[in-house]
Amino acid sequence: MAASLAWLLVAIVLASLYLAMHHRVAAARRRGLPLGPTPLPLVGNLLSVSRSGPHRSLARLAERYCPLMRVRLGVVDYVVASSPAVAWRAQRRLATEEVMSPRRLDALAPTRREKVRELVRCVAGRAARGEPVEVGLEAFEAFLGILSCTAFSADLVDPDLRDAGGREAGEPRKDDMLDVALDNEDEWKNNNPVIDRNNIKGLIADLFVAGTDSGSTAIEWAIVELLQNPQSMQKVKDEFRRVLGTRTEIEESDISQLPYLQAVLKETLRLHPSWKCKAILFPKAPTSYCIWAIHRKPDVWADPDRFMPERFMETDTNFFGKHPEFIPFGGGRRICLGLPLAYRMVHMVLASLLFHFDWKLPEGAEKDGVDMREKYGMVLHKETPLKALAIETYNRK
Repeated sequence: MAASLAWLLVAIVLASLYLAMHHRVAAARRRGLPLGPTPLPLVGNLLSVSRSGPHRSLARLAERYCPLMRVRLGVVDYVVASSPAVAWRAQRRLATEEVMSPRRLDALAPTRREKVRELVRCVAGRAARGEPVEVGLEAFEAFLGILSCTAFSADLVDPDLRDAGGREAGEPRKDDMLDVALDNEDEWKNNNPVIDRNNIKGLIADLFVAGTDSGSTAIEWAIVELLQNPQSMQKVKDEFRRVLGTRTEIEESDISQLPYLQAVLKETLRLHPSWKCKAILFPKAPTSYCIWAIHRKPDVWADPDRFMPERFMETDTNFFGKHPEFIPFGGGRRICLGLPLAYRMVHMVLASLLFHFDWKLPEGAEKDGVDMREKYGMVLHKETPLKALAIETYNRK
């Protein structure tokens, strides 16, 4: 009798959960959410999404259901876009034209130039000692130094310059991003009451998280791909010789004259989008795994899994969200706020590392091959960090 009662209670609970689940599905349809895999009670579609590679799992689900798909992770509904035709068009909430204007970025170019020189000196020191360079870590520290100096004139990497920012009352302007934001705070609040100091802090924090991690990851993947594609590496070197001649330093203004270098970065970000994944915080934001699916659609990209920078040489496809098949920084009104700065930083760091150094894998890695597995997190890192040997180009005999 007791056993029968227990089974009856279990049946009632399961039936209740089943009815509740279908009620939520019906409610989702009434709210206009797209269709997707049927969620299980409590866990939703979590069992269908691999923890190690959710971007791949969601891409497979999208092929089975539809490019614009609803999935439920636990009890929260998400909408995943995996087709250029349904890429997001959400509104931007912060106006940063002043902070990211070309005039402002040009004024801070000397700071970026010096930080890149410091990176080159650091890598040259390791090259002279025959030590392998952990490319992602060195690039991360370079981006952190560039962003901290750009944002508030303090270098978070160099302890001697760490306390140099934080303008005190009565001190002259430093003309960094924090200065601009605070000086325009009242005007912004009058025109848009949503903007306050919390938004300003959030903007700067977002730039740091996205700029350091995403930028360094892009550099690491680019060098990995070039190491595995020596013909592409040679084309980058040939372009440097053709455009820069006997010069011993590269400038930001040179980037526009280096189309193959730009194509290398585009192809790297097509294969390994390093967009900061905001799905956990902002369900309507584009995410790295939906961008990953868009960038590898075989009906859009020929041989989509192959690293082939040449595919970008005869097109006007760019980073600025005007081509829905290629949106490494998002697109439309939700395009990455820091794109103007990221564009300059990532190109300059990559160009400097390739211009000043030849790169090769350590003996063991060259024999066994490069581990190309992805580690899912805020961005798509390499599972195993790249350690490579640098040979300084202009110090060789």
